[in-house]
Amino acid sequence: MIEEKISQFDAAVRQLNTAVKLFFEGKDLLSVCTLAAAADRIFEDIYRHERNEHLQRQLIQNKDNPDYRLRFSVYEEFKFRIKDEYHKEFFRDYYRKHPNALKHADKNYGEQIEISFDIVEMYVFRAIVNHSIVATNGTVPITSFNIWFMVRHPRFVREDVQGPAPLEGALNYFQEYFSAYGQERARLHCYDMLKLSCPEMFVASDLRCYETINDVDGQVLSSRKRIA
Repeated sequence: MIEEKISQFDAAVRQLNTAVKLFFEGKDLLSVCTLAAAADRIFEDIYRHERNEHLQRQLIQNKDNPDYRLRFSVYEEFKFRIKDEYHKEFFRDYYRKHPNALKHADKNYGEQIEISFDIVEMYVFRAIVNHSIVATNGTVPITSFNIWFMVRHPRFVREDVQGPAPLEGALNYFQEYFSAYGQERARLHCYDMLKLSCPEMFVASDLRCYETINDVDGQVLSSRKRIA
C-alpha cells in the first residue's frame, strides 16, 4: 500500500531541511552529510534536465541589471574551472569524496572516513546553493542556515549582495547574538528557533520541558530543552 507519493524535488527539499535540523542539533554529522549530499545530487540532476529553463528565468528576473552574472550549478561552475585532465580526480577525490564513502564500500573498501563540522557545513551549503538555482522559494531551515553561514563566514559573502528587509533584520540580530554568546550557543539557538518555526519537524517529546534562552537585550525569544 502506497502511503505517500512525492516528487523528487520535494523529497530533496525534505532531506535538506532535515540535514539542517540535524546540523543545528549537532548530534549526527554523518547523517547530515549523507542527507545533504543526496539532496544536492537531486538538485544537480534537476538543473541538468532543466538547465535552459533555469538560466532563462535568471535572465528575465535580472534583465535590468547589466552586471548580473548567470549562476550555474556548483558542479558546472567547478567543471568550467578545473582543467579537463583533472576532472575525474577532482570530482572523485574531492567533490564527491565523502558522499561516496558513505554510500559505497566497493572500490573504497576499508577506508576510514574523516568527518568534521566544517566539512559537513560545506556539503549543506553546497546543496543550498544548488537548491536556490532550481527553486523559486526557500524554506525556514534553509533561510536559517544561510543566516548562520553568512554570520560564521562573513569573509565569503559579497558586500554588494543584499537580501530582503526581513532577512537583513534577522541577519543583524543573529550577528549580535553570535558575538555575544559564541558559536556553540548560537548553533543551539538556531535549533531552538527551528522548533518554534517548524514544530512539524520535531516529535512531541522534543517540544516539551524547555528552559528559556534570552537574546542580547534580555528578551525571551526561544527555549532550550532541559537535560536531565
